[in-house]
Amino acid sequence: MRYLAIFLLLAACSADLPGPDGVISEQSRNQPYPRLLPLTPLLAEEGIPSRAAQAQDELAERVARGANRAVPSPGTDDLAERARRLRERAAELNAR
Repeated sequence: MRYLAIFLLLAACSADLPGPDGVISEQSRNQPYPRLLPLTPLLAEEGIPSRAAQAQDELAERVARGANRAVPSPGTDDLAERARRLRERAAELNAR
């Protein structure tokens, strides 16, 4: 059953594809082949720390410092009164 579904999907997808000769323009065909470079210099750069890694470390330190801080309690002692007013306001909004 799975093969039938895959076959139908592939058949539906390939119906409108152009031929291989019409896909590549003449200008592209006349271009020289790309020059391949050795991977050794790229692999040697692997051990060099990047600026992004340094920025990531700085951000991680800032997050760690921020996570250790305690949220200060409000300076007033009217929390119960504020909670009562918020509940009343919520009840008014829900009644609408």
